[in-house]
Formats: sequence, structure tokens, C-alpha cells
Amino acid sequence: MSAENNKKQKIPAFMEIFSKIKPKIELGTAMLSIMVTEGPCINRFIILFSLIGNLVNIICAVSFAISDFDGHLTANYIKCLLFLSGYLQIAMKVLSTFIQRKRLVPILEWSQSLHTNKDVDESTKEIIEENLFQFMKICFYIYKTMLIILVSFCALSYILSLFADGDGILYWYQFLVSSNLVYVPLAPVMQAILLGCPCCTSLYIDLCILFIGLEIMAALNILNQMIIAEEMSIEKSCNFLKIIAKRHCEVVTIINEFNSYTSILFLMHFATTTPVLLLSFTSIQLNTNDFLGYLIIAFAWGELLLLCLFGEFIKIKTEILSQTLYLTNWYDMSVKDQKTYLLILRMMQRTSGLKAAGMYDINMNTFVQLTKAIISYCGLILTLSEQTNKKY
Repeated sequence: MSAENNKKQKIPAFMEIFSKIKPKIELGTAMLSIMVTEGPCINRFIILFSLIGNLVNIICAVSFAISDFDGHLTANYIKCLLFLSGYLQIAMKVLSTFIQRKRLVPILEWSQSLHTNKDVDESTKEIIEENLFQFMKICFYIYKTMLIILVSFCALSYILSLFADGDGILYWYQFLVSSNLVYVPLAPVMQAILLGCPCCTSLYIDLCILFIGLEIMAALNILNQMIIAEEMSIEKSCNFLKIIAKRHCEVVTIINEFNSYTSILFLMHFATTTPVLLLSFTSIQLNTNDFLGYLIIAFAWGELLLLCLFGEFIKIKTEILSQTLYLTNWYDMSVKDQKTYLLILRMMQRTSGLKAAGMYDINMNTFVQLTKAIISYCGLILTLSEQTNKKY
């Protein structure tokens, strides 16, 4: 009775958590495709407002960087360059996904088919719902964590700008007069609102990519558990190999489609996150009380770690899949089925994972190498700083 009650409780829970995350995924996919003419009005407004805000931020940051440089690197100027790098990262991510937007359609259709669970028996349906429930929970918790961090970032930026006597303003907007009595008190509010635009864009774009990555991991988990569940009765399941081969081909196809869709996006992410981290450490070196700098480092590094972990997990799960199939009772099959089995096993032994630009593996080794490079840069900055202090 308890097992039946648990089953009844988990199915509504799965639908409940999916209904919570679905509107956010729809907003993320709309942002990736820049859909300002379709969808709910609130989504169109958020996308349009975010695009305009990001454009204003880039123009103002570039204008400030060109006009305000006097040959000296101040903490505020470094911070302006830091935020400009972040704005450009988001703009390039949106542009790269917009160019590849047609590749997103089959991925979303596959995801939808994974959730509908049509033409499957009860045991397979239970495995699918159990895995989707677990991975949707992970997605929802990561979303809430990212939302808290980004809201805290905007709130902290606003609070610090109020108590910094003008130094907390990253850049005075060139189209307004900074001496204006009305503008000066409104500058922190404008900054917080405009900083919210790239934060909102980054949140929902990353959430959509995160969701697809978790769906792929869930599909690999489902396939692995299906093989384990059928292991004891494999000699009786004539359609077993056909089902496994079909599902495996679907997952591999989606991984390849996902890599094609995100190839430029991941390359841009790594190429722009590195200068963001380097500039953040430089900003902290100039001002050790720069709380925003610490928060940016934590978020950028965490985002990089999350991406590399996903790539590592997908690679590991594809390796586990071939090992699980290898341990089945294949010797109980007919000779014809054994040949089919060996062919499928050979296919599964080709590990799949995330790649940037179709060439660079995204895994923990990549994260470690980037971390080493950034730590070396920090050591160089500290050494130069100490030598400069000794001279003066």
C-alpha cells in the first residue's frame, strides 16, 4: 500500500514542479529566439525591455570607457570594463542562439515527447516520471539559487551606490547631465534597473540551457534504468534491443543537435567569462572592500563550474550506459540478437559530451585548466602590486 501511495504522490508532484518551471523555460526559449512578436504579452515586454536595457548598458559603458580614460586604471574604470565584458557576453550569447534558433525546435520537440510518455508500459512510465521528477527538482532549485544571487547583486549594487557619494555609480549616463539635481538621486535607481536587464537575460537563457542539459541527463538515466530493469528478463524481451537502440539513437542525436546549437554560445561564454574573472580580480586588488567584485567572481565561477559539471556528467553517464549494457545476460540471446547486441554496444562505447565550437571538450579538466590560468594571473598581479608598493 505504501508503495502505491508513494507512486500516487510522485506523479502529481512531478506535474506540479513541471508546471512551475515550464513558464520560465518558455520565457528562456523566447529570449534565445528573440520572439518579441509572439507569445504572452508579459514575456514580450520582458524580452523587449531586456534588449533595450542591454543596448543602453553597452552604449553607456563604451562611451564611458572611451571618454573617461586618462591613462590611469582606477577601481571604477576597471569595474566599468568588467561590466562591459559581461554585457558583451550576454549580447553575443543571445546573437549566437538567435542565428541557430532553428536548431532549437527539434530539441524542444524531443523534450516534449519525453514528458508525454506515450506508447510505453507502466514500468517504463514509472522510470521516466521518477527521473524527470528528480531532475526537474534540481532545475527548479538551481533556478531559485540563481534568482536569489542576481536579485542580491542588483540590491547590493543599489545599496552601495547610495553610500558611495557618487563613486558607486559605474558610469554616469552620457545623455543626462550628472549635475542635475533630479538625476543625481535617481542615478542609483537607474543603475539598479539597467543592471537588472542583463541579469534577467542571463538568468532565463542559462535556465533554458540548463533545462535541456538536465533533460539529456534524465534521458540517459532513464535508458540506463530500463536496461537494468530488463536485464533479468532479457531473453524473453524480443523488442528489448530495438527499444534500447531507438532511444539511444534519439539521445545521441539530441546531444549532437544541442552541441550544434550551443557551439558558438559555449565558445563565447568561455571567451568572455575569462576576462570577466580577470577584471574582477584586478578590481578587488585595487579595492579589497569591493563586495560586488566578490559576488561577480562567485557567480561567474559558479556558472563556469556548473557548465563544466554538466559536460562531465553527460560524459560519465554515456560511459555508464555502455558498461550497464555490457553486464546484461547477452549470452542468453540468440545468435542473431547477439550480433545486434554487439553493434549497439559498439555504438554506446562512443562517449558523447558537450563541446565548445565543436572542438573543445567541456568537462572538469577544462575548468581546472581555466582555474590554474586565473590563479597564475592573480599571482602575477599580486607580485606586480608588491613591487610597485616597494618602489613608492
